[in-house]
Amino acid sequence: MILVTFAMPFESADFRRRPIAKKVRIVHTGVGEEAARVALELAVCEELPSLVVASGFAGGLREEHAIGNLLVQGSPAPAGFSTARFGTSREVLATSEAKRSFREATGADAVEMEGQGIRQVCEAAGVPLLIARAVSDRLEDDLGLPPEQLARLSAHPIREMPGLVLTLLRSAERRRNFLRMVRDCRKAQAALGEGLERLLLLLQEGDPVGR
Repeated sequence: MILVTFAMPFESADFRRRPIAKKVRIVHTGVGEEAARVALELAVCEELPSLVVASGFAGGLREEHAIGNLLVQGSPAPAGFSTARFGTSREVLATSEAKRSFREATGADAVEMEGQGIRQVCEAAGVPLLIARAVSDRLEDDLGLPPEQLARLSAHPIREMPGLVLTLLRSAERRRNFLRMVRDCRKAQAALGEGLERLLLLLQEGDPVGR
């Protein structure tokens, strides 16, 4: 049984509409390393998977990364997919400057927020891990909101909506950046669904670990 993780249901929405989604187990972990570790520990205790695929969105840290590019790290990694080294950040990298600093400090090609916690659980359980994430923001993109506000919005979107509206009303630049981020996340959502389906079909058809 293959277990596929996403931080939030929005990330998995396109994938869950596809037939392949019924052949794997999907776990939504919540945002962040600790939330992902706890959620995956519980899932692994219930049923030990043959493979964990850590999926969702990632911030691109290379100029060549475009919105919707599916980046893969780990083994087995089928031919035909772009490979990348992921780094785990404890906070949202909301500005181009923050992303460049993270790349310089870690050497990562892309950034996410759950991978390290998932990796720890997989290593402890002896389960192979494959990371497959779609680029939702580019190296040069500012996301339009401070990191702490983006984190609160991800965790509690309804509760944080009034504050979001006030922030966006006060700044035309923030509005432009935020609306671009929303548009790009929808594009990444669709690309993730298609790419993940293709990846899982290849794993199930051609690699015994994926069966």
